Amino acid sequence: MTGSRFFMMFERELGDLKFYMSSSGDGLKKSMPKRKSLCFDLMKAIIWLHEKGAYMHRDIKLENLLVRRANGMSGDQLVLADMGSAIR
Repeated sequence: MTGSRFFMMFERELGDLKFYMSSSGDGLKKSMPKRKSLCFDLMKAIIWLHEKGAYMHRDIKLENLLVRRANGMSGDQLVLADMGSAIR
């Protein structure tokens, strides 16, 4: 914290899911395995929040779903962001 400013650092993301789907050449025509993988990542994140932390996100939308380049051969990963509205 510097004075009245607060800085946060994040991994570099490819953008939110809305941007990711619209910016790639094929748009919503992503391959079915890619779409399944992103949906599975979202389900894993929600389950983790509910089981491990007993949190409810309350603001899941395309802009709060970030896509990042995964290490290795696993492809892109979905990350649930913006926990400002979450409750326990």
